Amino acid sequence: MTRAHTIAVSTVLGALAGAAALVLACAAQPVIVLDMDGEPSTLARGFYPVERAPGGLTFAWTTARAELRLPGLGRRAPWVAVVRLRGARPDPAQLPDVQLAADGVVLRTVRTTNDFQDVTIEIPARLGDRGLVLGVIPSSTFVPGPGDARALGVMVDEMRVSPAAGTVALPPRRALGSATIAAGTFGAALAAIGVTAAAAVSASVVIALAQAAAISRGLGPYEAYGGDLAYFALVVALLLAGGVWIAERATGRTFRNTARFATAFSAAVLYLRLAALLHPAMPVGDALSHAHHLEWVLSGQWLFTTATALGIQRPQDDARRAGTDGAHDEARRAVGGGLLVRAEQREGVVPHAPGEQVDGVGDLIGGHGKVRRLDGGRAAVSRAVAAVRRPVSLSPASAIRLGACRRPHPAGRRDARN
Repeated sequence: MTRAHTIAVSTVLGALAGAAALVLACAAQPVIVLDMDGEPSTLARGFYPVERAPGGLTFAWTTARAELRLPGLGRRAPWVAVVRLRGARPDPAQLPDVQLAADGVVLRTVRTTNDFQDVTIEIPARLGDRGLVLGVIPSSTFVPGPGDARALGVMVDEMRVSPAAGTVALPPRRALGSATIAAGTFGAALAAIGVTAAAAVSASVVIALAQAAAISRGLGPYEAYGGDLAYFALVVALLLAGGVWIAERATGRTFRNTARFATAFSAAVLYLRLAALLHPAMPVGDALSHAHHLEWVLSGQWLFTTATALGIQRPQDDARRAGTDGAHDEARRAVGGGLLVRAEQREGVVPHAPGEQVDGVGDLIGGHGKVRRLDGGRAAVSRAVAAVRRPVSLSPASAIRLGACRRPHPAGRRDARN
């Protein structure tokens, strides 16, 4: 088989693998969920920033009208939408009605209560049409008080859209096309650098499965992210094929199979790493991870470990950024006996009880706010963060001393947060 035939076969089979993998991934996870555990998706409109109740429940208030837009959603079959909400009014007599609408058509009206309730609607099929706009429309809003001038509608904990029983959910065309192009592009690039057809197709299938897992996560297929991956795949594939071609011409030698494998593997890892890092849900998880590390440092945890595949604990890279005992004391003095914090949003202040103590930095960042020390000012926490982030060179004796005074994680904390 000539090089051109190998490229053609790898491209076609890789593209088919990309499309099939995304279809299977979306069919295996057909439920579309907008939860309020983090900042609402860009597909959600008419929601105020996420808040956290004292019991740990996260929710978002609506304005006079809130919507969840799902562009490209297949409408050849009916869908079922469930919205978990409550009216949350001090006076039960003022509890509003709420309308649930699909594409501007009101399908159900219910009376809200002060307890969360699940409101379900059936969304009829629309042949030849794609996309859905799920609306939540309260009959009235209220202003909490002089310190909070927002017009609040109802509290929403979760919005869930799933295909009706007996139907299969297909991915949006834009995401499907992106997955197809990305896997096919990698198949062509792998064959172009001299990899055999069997190896190129096998690698394309692995890449297709991995990228499908990333795209199908959460609202990924309906975000712009789902359609943009093809551009990243094209750039990485061109760098792979062009880099090998230039290197072979410059050296006058053909790459060995081991060199081709190493180059192809590096390019595939780069692409899949980009697919994971650029996912819309990634900033929330990354912020939570760093917030938990900051909380451990402020509590005296200087050396972090992680379990390998064999169950062996090894130091994380965070340990190299640990400060000296003097920096530790400075951070402890700046923080004091506990952080009294509140969350501040870009659009306003999240309502907490006066002087309320939020349970940990992780909970604070979960609400996407900024640390503020009520009794010492923001500068105190800034000094603490600067102290624990100050890069230093540790002598062997200092490293041993830090390891010896390392405090273990509380039971279950690491498993729950990583």
